[in-house]
Amino acid sequence: MLKKLSLPGYRGPEFGVVDLGSTITLGQILRRNETIQRPLNPSYGAKYLEKELKTLESECALKLGSPSCQRARDLNRSLTSMRDAISLHPDCSAAADAYLGYYPKSRPPASIAARFDLACLGSYEPRAQGGSYSPDIPPAILARSSTSALAAVGLLEDENGPFCAGLLRNDRTLITARHCFEGARNVAWTSGKVWVRPADGRAAPWPVAPRFKDHGSGQAVEADWAVVEILTTDAIAAPATNLRQEAAAGPVSLVAYFDDHKAADYGPAVSSAPSWRKGLRWPREGFCQVYREEKTKCVKLLCQTVEGFSGTPVFMNTTAADQPLQVIGFISRPSMAEDAACGVRETYVTTATASSAVRP
Repeated sequence: MLKKLSLPGYRGPEFGVVDLGSTITLGQILRRNETIQRPLNPSYGAKYLEKELKTLESECALKLGSPSCQRARDLNRSLTSMRDAISLHPDCSAAADAYLGYYPKSRPPASIAARFDLACLGSYEPRAQGGSYSPDIPPAILARSSTSALAAVGLLEDENGPFCAGLLRNDRTLITARHCFEGARNVAWTSGKVWVRPADGRAAPWPVAPRFKDHGSGQAVEADWAVVEILTTDAIAAPATNLRQEAAAGPVSLVAYFDDHKAADYGPAVSSAPSWRKGLRWPREGFCQVYREEKTKCVKLLCQTVEGFSGTPVFMNTTAADQPLQVIGFISRPSMAEDAACGVRETYVTTATASSAVRP
């Protein structure tokens, strides 16, 4: 079931040129995501990719030179990347399963949370691993620099700490998930007690306006986005980004705050560091893959996302050094109007809002 969405084109200094024409097929862009917010066992993710690759290879064999052949090559690289990650971090599959035994219904014991954290997520701060305290090496796109994806991410905070994330923009706005401001968070937000902190720590948290500048409407996943103003006269100094309409199969990256980081052993060198800094996490390189399911034409994301990752932007890893960062979507929640054609039925499935659904 393919739906049509009419969107205006957009031209902006930090997003480059987005020319969508008069209509766009939602099945051609990132609109659904099978990332399970009980996080995904990467071994299962590899099986999904293997199954899809067989379909594409069969279609390619019937018609050499067809688009299926290029998609098969892209997907094969994605599968190789996932398998390499599993080889490098073999404990992640079992650690994810153990974590899933508790999450999201209850808080996992500290030992289970620490095992999942260490096996599946990367940390900028040193943690006890391999007999010493050492930080992890992030994907190149998330390295600490003024032009990396880390510098484009803002952490939404209230008085209790970070709870969501979003994309920082130089017009002093933030794109995030609309649902981040619902429920209990709505009281803090409308009372002017929500801030956004640049994830690279280049500035103190900025206050967020207690109202939307723009937002989606309705219960569909594509509607779970919002633009909020950042109340500061400071320069945001965010790197250039581009909201991308389509995503070829391949690795993606994201970074956000993981509340269960508190079970980690950081050692004396960083034990007194602020919680937001110690809690920054990214799914280990290779564990996040995007691909298009040929049967449904839905583009799906296999990844390790947990509570606190909502609203964070999803970046393609293939961005050239001299090009804007490519944002293909934002981590969302299950909608109340899921499209069964995309295989999203469980209430605990996280989804991703498509970048092209957002009105910049």
